Formats: sequence, structure tokens, C-alpha cells
Amino acid sequence: MISITSPRMFNKYLLIALFFISTFSTNLFAQVICTSDTDGDGVCNANDADDDNDGILDVNECMTSNFKWSAPPTVNGKVATGNINGVNYTYTSTVNIKTTPTIFAFSTFPASYNIPNTTVIRNDFISNNKIVFSTPVLNPTLLFSSIGGGNWVPIKFSNPVDVLFQSGPVTIISSTNISAKEGYVILRMNGTYSEISFDYLADETYVNFTFGADFATFCDTDADGTANYLDTDSDGDGCTDAIEGGAAFKNSDLSGQSLSGNVDANGVPVIAGTNGQTIGSSANSLLKDSECCTKPTVSSSDTKVCVGATITASPTTGGTWTSSNPSVATISNEGVITGVSSGAITFTFTNTSTGCSNTTNSVTVNALPTVVANGGSICLGSSKTLTASGATTYTWSPNTNLSTTTGASVTANPTSTITYTVTGTDSKGCVDTDTAKITVNALPTVVANGGSICSGSSKTLTATGATTYAWSPNTNLSTTTGASVTANPTSTITYTVTGTDSKGCVDTDTAKITVN
Repeated sequence: MISITSPRMFNKYLLIALFFISTFSTNLFAQVICTSDTDGDGVCNANDADDDNDGILDVNECMTSNFKWSAPPTVNGKVATGNINGVNYTYTSTVNIKTTPTIFAFSTFPASYNIPNTTVIRNDFISNNKIVFSTPVLNPTLLFSSIGGGNWVPIKFSNPVDVLFQSGPVTIISSTNISAKEGYVILRMNGTYSEISFDYLADETYVNFTFGADFATFCDTDADGTANYLDTDSDGDGCTDAIEGGAAFKNSDLSGQSLSGNVDANGVPVIAGTNGQTIGSSANSLLKDSECCTKPTVSSSDTKVCVGATITASPTTGGTWTSSNPSVATISNEGVITGVSSGAITFTFTNTSTGCSNTTNSVTVNALPTVVANGGSICLGSSKTLTASGATTYTWSPNTNLSTTTGASVTANPTSTITYTVTGTDSKGCVDTDTAKITVNALPTVVANGGSICSGSSKTLTATGATTYAWSPNTNLSTTTGASVTANPTSTITYTVTGTDSKGCVDTDTAKITVN
């Protein structure tokens, strides 16, 4: 199969067809003279796949195909007339023209081509054939049914053809020559033509022939009177299509409004590749490529933020903000940045009216420190050293019976149970808090009995109000521990009992024994 180029544009300028007699054949061929080259690249519009050299193929710049086949022709000798979608044509041959009421072997052709099975031209002999259109047509497409029979029949065309369909013995000799022996083909001449011609180079039983053309339409996005495929700024946003196409070309790639450098045989800038670039945002006036923009001025109130904290970005109106990684930090359209997790991040502001964007410098999101403080229990009247870790500086509150409110360690002497809060700040300014609860336990009330004895007698001393007891001095005592002890002093004496409850809190009492 031969593939020449993609379809060319409708409503291009007229082509002048000149004819010459070959010194090797009596056949007549059309020679196309270029009358319009919009982009001045040396490739005639009729054969240029990119008429404005923006790197976007014409067929991709909002083209809608509308293919039509010829209506049944009216034949008068060597001339047939008819129309395709309202465009009149004159078909002339060097032999009398015949027709058949239907296309031979019509079912051979794919239904997708929507070919009408109506009266078509028939040819039996060597002949020169020319079709002249009243208005230039796009991509004239030729159908031949049953070329050749018992013999091979060559056909030569005035212009290169693209083989869309073939069946049976068909040989593609060159882009302008085929030969077949009971062959079936659909061929397309890519481009816009006011006339075409072809020659049968051998007699045959008969071949059916019909043809059609594409009546494509094109958008004019910015309504400036120039169709997109000829407009170097299709959306009228002041940024060229070459820049706003999908290949991300830069201003340095341009020559004027088009891509710089050479073009290929199909008029496509080499820098864009054979298939060109996609349309990108070239037809979207609300989105302007950054290469064409005056970037808005952006800033942030700080270069760092802690997780859970906020800073602000500017501007706060007139556009939208986006975060490069919302899992690290988010930003509202009012410019409020909130740290989410540790990492580096940037934020991009897009101006609503111009579509231009700019990105902030990197902002660092710092993790919070983990502050840990100890609490505990004390007995009334005692003190407790509180210690915090995990940060650099610390502040304690409330300032109730504290030795100081700052530092990693403070001494607390509360009179009742209390919870202190310590706020720790690390070297990056990030903050965490913890609490330290001190439970203040009441003292036990220890009571001991005393009394009088006669010299030589003994006395049982008993203490209550605590859990364990210790007696002193150890003078004539049966033991120094326990709730009850026996004393046998020889003279009057006062014993002291120290009682400790289950929480470790202590109280004392005295027991005096008078010896008579």
C-alpha cells in the first residue's frame, strides 16, 4: 500500500492545471502550479499538511470531514456532466463515454465507504480522461471496479494517489501508476484540485468508474475571519499556536509566529516531526502557555511551616492556588498554607484573567517535636522534680508552687493535686505539649497512748492511724516496730512512734510513761 500524506484543506486557493504532451506517450497529464503558499515554506497550500507552520497538522486544527460521492452523470458523447454535493464537474474523454446502471461487483467494496450503487461511468478502451470542477474540491477520491479482465490494464494519474482500498490482482507501480487484472481500488489524490486527469493505457472488457470529494469544514475559534489551520493564534490569546501546542516549544524555537527551521516534503516543520504536535491549549483562550505569560508576582510569608501550623501566600485574590503535593501541605485560594507532613513543597498561582501562572520558592514543612513530661505522687508538704524532654526550650504552666516556669526541670510543691502543662519548642520553632499530673496525698494521723506505771512494772504502748510503725528510743522496749510494743522503763520516759500509711506518707506521735 502507498501512503502519501494526510488530507489537505478545503477552500484553498485555485490551482492552475497546465498540460503537456509526453515525448514518450500521447497521454495527457496535469501539472499543478502553486498559486498560494500561506506560510511561505515552498510547499503549495494544496500539498501542505501544515499551512501555517505551527507544527500542528491542518487536519488536527478543528477539521470536520464530510465526504460526498458524485451524483449519476449525464452523458453526451465524449462529455459527461454532473455534480458532487452541489459542485458541478465536466468529465471529458478521448472516447465516447458509456455508463452502467450499477457498479459491477459492488459488494467487493467495504460498506464503510458509503458508496451509492447508482449509474456510473464505463470505459472499454485506451483513453485520456479529465475532470474539471466548477469549484476546487478537497481530496478527490476515485473508485475503479474491475480494472482489466483477461489482460493487465495500466492506469496513469496526473497526481500522486493514496491507495485506500484494493482487492484482486493490483500492482502499485509508483505513486502515479497502477496496473490491475480484474482489480478493484479506491484511490485518493490528497490536496485541493480544480481539475484532475488519468489515462487508461490498454483496452479491456470494461471498468466502472465513479468519484467523490471531501467537503470539510474548519473552525475559526477566535472569530477573526481566519480558519484555525491558517491562523497562527487560533484562540486569539496573544500566544502563538506553535508555542501552545502539545510539544512545549519555546520562543527560541520560533521564527516570527511559526516554528523555525526546514520543513519536510509535506510542509511540516522538521522540528515538529512527521506527525506534528498535538493542539495542546492552542484553541483554549482561557489557558495561556507560560512561555507567553507575564508571570504574576508570588511570595510566601515564610520559607518554613510546622505541621498543623499555617503561613500565608500572596496574592490572595484574582486566581487559584494549587499545591505541588497536598499530602505535604495544602493551600486555599485565599493563600492560606497548612502544613500536613514533613517535606519540601511549592505552590502555583494561576491568574484567572490571563491564565498565566507562577510558582513560589520551596517551602519546608517541619515535623513537630515529641515532648514528654513526668508526673507522679507526693505527700502533702513534699516536693516533686518535673522533667521534660524532646524539645529545646520549655515553658511550664500554671505557675502554682513552681520553682520556675522555664527549663527542662522544675520543682513543684503543690498543696493539692494539680496538672501542669509543659510547652516545648524545637530549634525549628515547632511546638508540642505534654502534661504532668502531681497527685498530693494527705498525711496519716498517728495516735499513741502513754500512762503511768510503778517502778518495776511494764506498759503496753499502742499506735493507730497508719500501716506500719517504728518506735524510739529503743530503751526498755520489747521491740521497735509494730502497732503495739511493751515498755519497762526504770524512769519516766517519752517514746516517739512514726507511722507510715500505704501511700508512704508519714506522721508521728509521742507516748509518755511516768514511772512512780
